[in-house]
Amino acid sequence: MTMKSSKRDLSLASRSQTETKKRAKTQANTLLNYFESNKKLVAPAEVKQSSILEYVKKETYETSAEEIKSDLESKSVKEEADKSAFSILMQKKAEKEQAIEVKTEIPEAKKHTERKCPFYKRIEGTRIVVDAFSYGDIENCDAYFLSHYHYDHFIGLNKHFKNKLFCSKITANLVLKQIKVDKKYIVPLELDKFVNVYDGEDSVQVTCIDANHCPGSVMFLFRFKKTGKYVLHTGDFRASDELVQRFALRNLTIDTIHLDTTYCDSYYKFVPQKKIISIGVELARKELEKQSNTLIVCGSYTIGKERIFMAIAEELALKVSVTREKWNIINCLENDKLIKMVTLNPNETNLHVISMGLLNIKDLQNYLSKYPNYDNLLAIKPTGWTHKESSLSDGLSIEKKYKNITIYGLEYSEHSSFDELKNFIKTVRPRKIIPHVNVAKKESRDKMQSYFNQWLYNR
Repeated sequence: MTMKSSKRDLSLASRSQTETKKRAKTQANTLLNYFESNKKLVAPAEVKQSSILEYVKKETYETSAEEIKSDLESKSVKEEADKSAFSILMQKKAEKEQAIEVKTEIPEAKKHTERKCPFYKRIEGTRIVVDAFSYGDIENCDAYFLSHYHYDHFIGLNKHFKNKLFCSKITANLVLKQIKVDKKYIVPLELDKFVNVYDGEDSVQVTCIDANHCPGSVMFLFRFKKTGKYVLHTGDFRASDELVQRFALRNLTIDTIHLDTTYCDSYYKFVPQKKIISIGVELARKELEKQSNTLIVCGSYTIGKERIFMAIAEELALKVSVTREKWNIINCLENDKLIKMVTLNPNETNLHVISMGLLNIKDLQNYLSKYPNYDNLLAIKPTGWTHKESSLSDGLSIEKKYKNITIYGLEYSEHSSFDELKNFIKTVRPRKIIPHVNVAKKESRDKMQSYFNQWLYNR
């Protein structure tokens, strides 16, 4: 090796290490900000910041914000206060889902009555709240909205719920089947069709718009009859060019936007959604061309990331092996194409979908040992948290490699990137923006407000 190439390699290694530290710091701040905003759910003794930061120094997260929030707020965390951040983040998805099922059998209203619903979950001037089920029976509220079926949004919802609940048809299917809320309280909404939330002179109407997040996820567009004012609640959304263009065609003046600010930080600049899906498909194709006896594993949540494994399956003419739990969820999604793709027989295909929480070397070694016909395992972890700030990055990175197992990070996100948020706000140009993620610390709120001011007032 020449002196010149050695220096180049050292330079690349140093740059990579710097990027990793910067990414870890940004993710740590996001996570700690979430802890700060949920002090009443997660006591300091239960999750020590020092242990989180220590973990972040060593590795990037093995899970997404949704799974982190879910695990932190689960009953098991409260019962095991001495757990480290690492063990919380790496809880098996099956354990988490079991905890969720248990929670849905227990009345939650009394448990949360002392917690006050924050203003950003309310639609001003109405008795409407969005994704606010962990506050018991909320005062001056009689219409509850659920944007999608992710645990950090429906936490507190259980079969004893006895208020009017508005959501999409797909989310309604999931709430009925998984949580068993009484059907008479659920109001399924059609896309792009206004209905009355309240009647009379001061009536409020609502329609739902595809949020480009997970199946059944929607944005809520509220229309006030008396004033003609429009308020948009994005829920969790990915503001792709197509979504922005479709919304712009409505030609509406939006008064207030309740905005998903998960990635409202200039660090997070993602590869466009369609392109990153094609990169994931190409990764699987090349691996199978090189070594046909490779097991392809794609990470997923209870719901979400379907587009990745559906694209791989369709392009490579493969079936998709899923667990019974995932099968039950898929049968609520009203997607015939997906239903035809999936199988409960793992020996029928070499494309398997497993919990995102299992995408670590130890669990994948155990998983591969169940299928001795395969020599190698390639795991795809599709999440925006794998993003690396580099002009050379194509959204694909090797997260871990050990012997015959390789874990790839694919920066496929179902939340908007920083640039997508900017484009959406500059297109819609609301009078007021209310962020509903990363809002606990003043520093974070001020930083986001500075972005909003730039987008709205600097042409």
